[in-house]
This record gives sequence, structure tokens and C-alpha cells, in this order.
Amino acid sequence: ERLRWGPNAVYFHGGETPGYNSHMGYDPNSRVTFVTWTNLPISVEGKWTSLTLVLKIWDQIYVVSPLTAFPSPTATP
Repeated sequence: ERLRWGPNAVYFHGGETPGYNSHMGYDPNSRVTFVTWTNLPISVEGKWTSLTLVLKIWDQIYVVSPLTAFPSPTATP
């Protein structure tokens, strides 16, 4: 499957085996690969635990910096 997270397209796949839950993904633009694997498939809220972790991780990876970017110094001949 493909999901857009800001300007990035993330390709991912998730699954569940008795007792485990996992999600794997790849962002070709930034070359980020991630895997989450949990041994608690469903949380007390009824959500997949690995997907909950993935969303929190993506919020950290794809956060826009509040700092102002400074231009790189140019070399003078």
C-alpha cells in the first residue's frame, strides 16, 4: 500500500500473526526504511499496537523544523 505523509510517499505493509503485529515501510524520497514488531497485537483501545507506534515514529521523522535554515557559505576563488 502507499500512504502520503506530507510531501513523501511511504510504501508499507502490515500484518498479524497470533501474538504478534508488525508494519514495514519504505520512503524512497528520503531513503528511510522502518520496521515495527510488537508482541501485543491489539491494545486495550482495540488498535494495532505496531500501527500506533508507526504513526508516532512518522510524526518524529517527518516533522518540519521550527529552526530557520541558514544558507551554506559559498567558496570564494
